[in-house]
Amino acid sequence: MTGRHVPASGAARRCPPRNKFAMFSSLVLPWKPAPASFMNPTSPDKLIVAVCTYHRPCGLRLLLRALEAQRFEHNPAPDMEILVVDNGGDAETRRLCQDFGAGRAPLPLRYIQEPRVGISHARNAVLDHIPAHCDYVALIDDDEIPCPRWLDELLALQRATGADLVRGPVIPRYAPGTPAWIARGNYFGWPRPEQRITDGQNLEQGATNNMLLRWPAVRATGARFDTGLARTGGEDTVYFHQLIHAHKLKMVFAARARVTETIPPTRSSLRALLRLHFRLGANRLLKKTLRASPGDNKVMLTIGHAGKGVRHVLLGTAGLLTWWLPGGGGRTRALDSLLRLARGAGHFAGLLGLRYRYYGGIPHGQASDVHAPPEVHGARRQYRGPEIWRRRADLVSQGSFEAGSRLL
Repeated sequence: MTGRHVPASGAARRCPPRNKFAMFSSLVLPWKPAPASFMNPTSPDKLIVAVCTYHRPCGLRLLLRALEAQRFEHNPAPDMEILVVDNGGDAETRRLCQDFGAGRAPLPLRYIQEPRVGISHARNAVLDHIPAHCDYVALIDDDEIPCPRWLDELLALQRATGADLVRGPVIPRYAPGTPAWIARGNYFGWPRPEQRITDGQNLEQGATNNMLLRWPAVRATGARFDTGLARTGGEDTVYFHQLIHAHKLKMVFAARARVTETIPPTRSSLRALLRLHFRLGANRLLKKTLRASPGDNKVMLTIGHAGKGVRHVLLGTAGLLTWWLPGGGGRTRALDSLLRLARGAGHFAGLLGLRYRYYGGIPHGQASDVHAPPEVHGARRQYRGPEIWRRRADLVSQGSFEAGSRLL
């Protein structure tokens, strides 16, 4: 009887299975493999990194490069976009953004020019240009550099805690030649070492220099940056106070989501520190008034503000009289006391209705861009003398006063 040859059972086990579609093996199939999005129907989150800039093209260029290099290990890579709001109309900044968004970079970039000078107007322009379908908004300054996993750490903590707002630390980086006592004093950056804030801890205050917003929650509040603080600063403090206390949003701290802020020489001198603390004191009453609830007594707010000013003056004076004694704290105590006196003086200036103007009115090319050529900083150092009570609209780091209406 004829028939097919049947191999031994061992050989049969070693033979590959017969391909039923062998006749089609030479054909070119007209379809392509399914995309990854088909295999994983969950689309990536939409994340927009928003930057407000003002005559700082050199610093902005370094920031954009750092955003290109962001890595994601704890989270899937989001659908990422950069939004730059230019508050100075700088031609170099515009050209930089156009080149970056013209296909030379993997990240899309939108460039918006806000003609109204003032930091609050620029920040409100950010809110106006975030689409409703966005999931997250990350805020960073144009003189900062994020660590490679900055966004990854912010997103990881947000998903672990369900927080609406996630704030990261700001680490100061001092320019060459900065006095050693500046670094020892911890006058820049956040948080200060003595605050001892831990990872995931709830926060009561926020700032726009390192923040992640869960956009659906923030957008639902309708909160805006107060334009009354457009030139004085402090608008972000009031904004986040409103989100946390009036709208009950949750803010937490992400210890590993670090950004580095470069401190130029124009900010790391004794004169600059005295101006900074004077400004903080002068604008404090205005910010407290804006943060107050409708039922709060403005007279009591003013009395409390005056009391704080008296306390700063008394403690500052005592420190100056005792810093040289054994155990008196030495030069660090003396400097802290000087800064207390400056802040106390600012408190009393605020009582007179004076606002310390910090943003706006800078000539083209003379902004505080720490990465700019040295001749730019040299041009800014020619201004000397007590600028506190005179209009100096051409120097952002010194600011100027503008007489405002009395708060009471």
